[in-house]
Amino acid sequence: MLQPPMGEVAKACGVSKNTVRLALRRSLRISEVTREPALSFACSDQHALALVAFEKAVSLGYQRPALVLDGVIDELTEGRLSAGFLTGQNRLMEVGQQTQPFYQVAAVRNDRSVFAKWFAENQPGVIFSLYHEVERWLQEFGLTVPGDVGLIQYEWRADHRGWATLIGSHWVDGATVRQIPLGGNLA
Repeated sequence: MLQPPMGEVAKACGVSKNTVRLALRRSLRISEVTREPALSFACSDQHALALVAFEKAVSLGYQRPALVLDGVIDELTEGRLSAGFLTGQNRLMEVGQQTQPFYQVAAVRNDRSVFAKWFAENQPGVIFSLYHEVERWLQEFGLTVPGDVGLIQYEWRADHRGWATLIGSHWVDGATVRQIPLGGNLA
């Protein structure tokens, strides 16, 4: 079984190895794929991860949280990330503050106007994603992170240690988000 580099993760996040182990243990999902052939597997609970991230963004004061996720990845995870996001949105956001998820990541790699149109229509205050390139897209449009829009990485990555992220269900602060002043609004 592949083990994450506990010491490296703990050091990068400023927590103990035990905190990392506990976070991973609490967020593990054991399941069986019901398609042929049926295979058992263990993975992070992406639904819970997305919901925890949504709740954290709201507690920081962000309005209009948004999801940027490749449609292929959404299918591979059987919609668990988008389901967690949508659950958070339905529970915590008024209808007028809700955004449409963006699933056209592959198209944006060739045509930034696809993302620009979605961004203009949804005006997110914070974006949840698996992709670091989203920060570059925002910068190409003249936006700053976290000044104009926050970014939250759904999975910790060693090569992007400054990002706000989750390790299992454990929140890790990062330079890509900020506390929004009471009554403040990024969107």
